[in-house]
Amino acid sequence: MPGERAVLAGRGSRGVEDRAIDLLSERSVAGVTVPTPSGGPPLEQDKEMAALIAQLTQRILARDAQLQMNGRRRPIGPADIGIAATHRAMNGAIELALPSKLRGAVKVDTAERWQGLERGLMIVVHPLSGVVTPSAFDLETGRLCVMASRHLCGLIVVSRDHLGGTLEVFIPSAAQAIGRPDVTGRGHAQHLGFWKRLADEGRVLAA
Repeated sequence: MPGERAVLAGRGSRGVEDRAIDLLSERSVAGVTVPTPSGGPPLEQDKEMAALIAQLTQRILARDAQLQMNGRRRPIGPADIGIAATHRAMNGAIELALPSKLRGAVKVDTAERWQGLERGLMIVVHPLSGVVTPSAFDLETGRLCVMASRHLCGLIVVSRDHLGGTLEVFIPSAAQAIGRPDVTGRGHAQHLGFWKRLADEGRVLAA
């Protein structure tokens, strides 16, 4: 319910990182997109995205952000922040982008290894960021489901900016046997619905 949970931070700038953090004071999820290069997005390791995530992490701590849960507040420390990306190579790039004092203090790992764990605030790379022709595997919702449910108070989803357009125009093939559920089509609809909801509410910011 409104006011039950929030991420509250001190005065910030008009940079995209600070604006994304500010969105978490009223609702729990924000999105940030990075322009997609004309030659196509990087694949498993996206250093520009890693730098954005490192900057988001540092801004949260620099602004003395607090977690608000059920009427109580407490400061956010490095151990309250979690980061998730689908590929190990991407997680490695994020680790390297973080300042040395935050490496190991902020947990960075794959969605699979985040199962059963929680943090006050999560920063995640959308599983379809960089994927311009999604496969049935890409459209499975398990990884997104885990990433979107590990936070207690705030979630920032980052992606290359092709994501919305890719989901809008993609037509999944119905390759399942007759009489079996269309898992791929359902996954596509769920991914599209998740991102479209954020965009329609003005909660996706362009870097």
